Amino acid sequence: MIKLPTLDDLSPLKELLYEYHDAAIIHARQHFDESKHRYDVPGFFAVHVRSKLHDLLEPEISTYGFSIDTSTGSLIIVYKNFLIKEYKAYNGMIPLPGRDSKTRLRFLNHNGKVLPWPQRLPGFEAPADVQDGAKIHLISYYDLTSKYGLAWLKIACPLSVTSAGIECLWNEIVENPLSKLQPQGESAQERPDIHITLLKDGMIEEDSDLEEDSENASGLG
Repeated sequence: MIKLPTLDDLSPLKELLYEYHDAAIIHARQHFDESKHRYDVPGFFAVHVRSKLHDLLEPEISTYGFSIDTSTGSLIIVYKNFLIKEYKAYNGMIPLPGRDSKTRLRFLNHNGKVLPWPQRLPGFEAPADVQDGAKIHLISYYDLTSKYGLAWLKIACPLSVTSAGIECLWNEIVENPLSKLQPQGESAQERPDIHITLLKDGMIEEDSDLEEDSENASGLG
């Protein structure tokens, strides 16, 4: 028997997914700007992100020990005992499947038959264990900023689709791995042993930041 899955069980793959989602989105934005593609075509940008994400992940298969399945038309990553399906968020949430999307419904409802329901009455708690060797279905989904950058990446463990939405065992954001490497800023302290000389205007070269193009619109993945 193995314990209930957690987001930490996906390390170091989840850090890789964050980095490559960010890289794929940057690549797609550059391609759209250079090719003069319209950002407001539903799903078009997400298709390019998914395609580039696939290309970036393939060389890492042997290093991180996962495989990729695109036979169903979706990008599914098989890692340890997890099947991770990738999506673009819709209104900041996991996209709800249509009534005719039987494959997506089965994928989202799968864990409800494998994982014990987490909400138990007091006094009736039971060991929360997963059947040994059972495959756990996860959803990896991201959202964009108004300028088509990566807003966030989340990974969820769905249990079932209900009229209120998608019930999840957990639904957590993946932290930016680069944020852990950046040193904490230290407050400046006055050093009497260091003398400061003011530069004249002619000695200063100014750099201007390029603003990214494109605004609004996001499609389903």
